[in-house]
Amino acid sequence: MGYRIMSRKLLITCFEPFNNEAINSSASAVEKLSAEIGDFKLTKLLVPVVYNQAFETVRQKAEEIRPDVILCVGQAGGRSNVTLEKIAINYRCSRIADNAGNRFAGVRIDEKGSDGIFINLDVERLASVSNSEVSLSAGAFVCNDMIYMLLNHYQNRIRAGFIHVPYLPEQAKGKTPSLTLDRIVEKLTLIIENL
Repeated sequence: MGYRIMSRKLLITCFEPFNNEAINSSASAVEKLSAEIGDFKLTKLLVPVVYNQAFETVRQKAEEIRPDVILCVGQAGGRSNVTLEKIAINYRCSRIADNAGNRFAGVRIDEKGSDGIFINLDVERLASVSNSEVSLSAGAFVCNDMIYMLLNHYQNRIRAGFIHVPYLPEQAKGKTPSLTLDRIVEKLTLIIENL
């Protein structure tokens, strides 16, 4: 009699377009991922590019489905490779407004929270197996805001990480770096298979 490994649940999030762009490469990539990868069954969630609301959207879905891992994917124009974030910082600062018009000029996300929280995934190993890179800063916009609040809220009760993906070629203007959708999807798939 054979035993079947129970599939684990992965909540994978991506963002809507922002800053007057027509598409967001994170949404394009997550949409193209298979429904099941390795021993994970994926639940895909499109998240608003709005401070605090992004976290609340993910938290509500996580409470509903109780995932084993939360993997957040965002777009980072200017980067040439998929990058796994190592640290989330307790800081909001934005040169552009979020999709609700909010801008912050350097404030703490949580007055009582720690200055930074390390991502509780083995980002170096995941970067290596997927030929991606490790980044030490998710910036101070909504991406960082969401992962900081998730890590702060769950306090290691759940594994969570953040991955930035480059622009797609059709988004890149001039000499801005980009990566094809197929390559981004391939790298994300390898990361998920090795979680």
